[in-house]
Amino acid sequence: MAKRRKKTIAREPNGRASRRKEHIMERNEMTEREAKAPAIAARMRRTGLSEIYVDGKPETGKPNVGTPQGLLFMTGYITLDQWTAAEWYLHRRNEYLQAVKAPGAQFQPHEEIISSDPAAYARWCENAKAVWAGIRNCLHRASIEARSPIAAAFDHVLERSGEGLVHMYGDLRIGLNAILREFLMARRDAA
Repeated sequence: MAKRRKKTIAREPNGRASRRKEHIMERNEMTEREAKAPAIAARMRRTGLSEIYVDGKPETGKPNVGTPQGLLFMTGYITLDQWTAAEWYLHRRNEYLQAVKAPGAQFQPHEEIISSDPAAYARWCENAKAVWAGIRNCLHRASIEARSPIAAAFDHVLERSGEGLVHMYGDLRIGLNAILREFLMARRDAA
């Protein structure tokens, strides 16, 4: 017969668990830590990050560790500028999907969409489609220059959040740098 493992907790002289407030809080914290330990260990194994990044506490303040681009940034595969370009790319992709009313779009409230003016909505849709066409052309040019499948890297790593596709990270970096040069640096220089 297996022995039950007793918890080492503070006790009263009669043998019961202590009912003092600080002892109760200590027990609750200990059980929460014990409950989170397997999940944290699994995240640490999967991401390769230390416990401070995967703990999930809001005070860690790390940028989107749960997203593929955030994970790539935290592990050092992409820089902060490339992370910004990835966020910008995904936002523009979502706007394009909203404009064509694709089923995979995550609808976010926009002033143009909320307004009841159909002409403003049509202008917003045309603008989203034009920006997306510019992004695709930019990635196509970068793909031809580098002779690498940049569109596939964006599709598999960022959009489908494919894990374990380390061989595509270089192509992803090339594409993010192209987006950064063509769209984000031009905006930064104009400001």
